[in-house]
Amino acid sequence: MKKSIFTAIVIAAGLAMFTTGCASKRDAMQKEYERLAAVTPEPPVRCSVDRAIDDLGVAVGVNYAFAHKLMKEYVDATTNHREYIGFLNDVKYYMEEEKLDEKAAYEKVVAGIMEQDAKAASPEEKVWPRVVAGMKAVDALSPENKLKELAPVVIATVKCISTAKELKNSFKGFDATTVEKGIACVKIIEQGVYTTECLAFLTDQFKRVLVAKYYAK
Repeated sequence: MKKSIFTAIVIAAGLAMFTTGCASKRDAMQKEYERLAAVTPEPPVRCSVDRAIDDLGVAVGVNYAFAHKLMKEYVDATTNHREYIGFLNDVKYYMEEEKLDEKAAYEKVVAGIMEQDAKAASPEEKVWPRVVAGMKAVDALSPENKLKELAPVVIATVKCISTAKELKNSFKGFDATTVEKGIACVKIIEQGVYTTECLAFLTDQFKRVLVAKYYAK
């Protein structure tokens, strides 16, 4: 088993580089963050030939905009705190792959960071202060309040996706009106899926920063 990404090489390079082997899991987590962060804003899906679909598109569009705004805020807060993102990835890795509880995983990662920080040639090379800085940046987004806002939006979006799927599967024929309805439903589903994925990711991140704050006391 490879050590945490916070190794002497990472400190020397100043980047959260992933090693081989078990690090591939952490790399997948990082890529998911980058995938969600890279999505650009889109207008609500409109359907001029069906009022119900049009209303559904507007509803999902509002939730999509909400999710995209929150994701951008999170990305802006963490862009200069890659060590913090790597820290969360390590904690999640040990919870999923080694079946550690959150406290044990947190302590294991922190111990690895502290071990390497003890060998740092200067304070600037230490990783833990940068992790804490990232923690504070995310905490400034008021995660407790954000979590309260996320849940109802997720529920509403899931319902919209289900409705869009039912409508799409109900269409018969290939006339222009039916095709327009079908395309609109597909686009609504796509926006809804991104919304739920994004909010699920943010829910996990906001919960983790609250836990990290507790253990960091």
